[in-house]
Amino acid sequence: MSDFEIIVHSWLAREHGDEIARATFGQLELRSGDRSLTLVEDRLARSNRNFVNLSAYDLAIWLANNWWRLRWEPERPGADWRMAHSLAAIGEGYVWPDVTLLSDGDQISIQAKRTGDKPWEPIRYLESGECVLSGDEFEKAIDSFIDTVLARLAGCEVLRTDLHLLWQELSTERREPALASLRRLEALAGFDAGTAPDSLIDNLLAHADEEGRTAVEEVVAEYGGTAVEILRQLEDSLNKYGIKLDSASVRDLGSYRDTWCASGLPWEQAEKAARTAREIWDLNGHPVSNGRLTALVGASPTLITGLAPVDVPMSAARRNAYEQKAWNVVLRSRWKEGKRFDLCRLIADGLVAPDDELLMPATHAKTSRQKFQRAFAQEFLCPSNALLEYLGALPPEDEEIENAAEYFEVSPLLIRSKLANQGILPRF
Repeated sequence: MSDFEIIVHSWLAREHGDEIARATFGQLELRSGDRSLTLVEDRLARSNRNFVNLSAYDLAIWLANNWWRLRWEPERPGADWRMAHSLAAIGEGYVWPDVTLLSDGDQISIQAKRTGDKPWEPIRYLESGECVLSGDEFEKAIDSFIDTVLARLAGCEVLRTDLHLLWQELSTERREPALASLRRLEALAGFDAGTAPDSLIDNLLAHADEEGRTAVEEVVAEYGGTAVEILRQLEDSLNKYGIKLDSASVRDLGSYRDTWCASGLPWEQAEKAARTAREIWDLNGHPVSNGRLTALVGASPTLITGLAPVDVPMSAARRNAYEQKAWNVVLRSRWKEGKRFDLCRLIADGLVAPDDELLMPATHAKTSRQKFQRAFAQEFLCPSNALLEYLGALPPEDEEIENAAEYFEVSPLLIRSKLANQGILPRF
């Protein structure tokens, strides 16, 4: 984790604009530890500096307006998402840094990029990099900055602004658990606070009561406003095509949770969990055959080798409400490697899903829960140490990657991804 703060180094005089603009023009810096994310080249002054002359009020009200989405909404394509997550969208006549805030629910990644060399702009941002905060650290940093702006407005006797009203409303929402849960659901669906259709929210809450709140949130994080229809399709798929599994081995593995949950990012915890699973299930560094993998969940190898059902929106498991160790499972992929990977993702989700929830979805969303699933599946099927030992000389040739994928019964993309994560291959 990294310390992050938004600093107002000094308030500046400004002749033009309304009383709010004049009161809140200042030298702003975004800082992570000893790195300045607002390091700029000032072409007029012919010097570099860590701060930028910007409107603190414009930044504060953008943060307050988008607070729920910044805190909870994962990365997704589209201009609407960028407008709510990129400082460059603030505009208002200023040259803002190319800084994007990405949430996975547990952590916030703040990514800065150098700006292009545009001769008509008076400044150029020089820093590229990323810092990662816990959700609590992010909230504290935003709270501190907005409190600073409100104190400045009070000192200038500017007392009733949109920021005052918005911050008061947001503070109330954050204090009330039921309202905070509603705003979080809206944000996960890609809506600004209070703008999601009532019918959508009512249907999602009904599914949450039946399947589990966090499970529904995972589906919403990927499918947004279409999540209700996806949940209906998934329920139909589980009823039609679901294969019964026995999760006793997964529940036993869950009793070792303390060995991986103490600290670390989701992928670090997941890799520890996968190594623990391999140890207690006596797999060592060997490939996991289809027979061994399906036996862990009391199923036949045909779960992997058989034909995949059609029209299944995602791979998922559903616990039996009366017998929790019994799961109903559908695997979406048409390919053996994809089914193996998704089955391992569902095993991983059985370790982190709340015990009182039924649905366990495997989605493409960039949430911490889905990151945990994917990292567990990668390390369980293809342990890093075993992969490096198999490959020998590094970096490997394409043919060696194909051979490794065949040996571990995973996709070549998984092999490349693991090697890229270790800095052996470039990211793709």
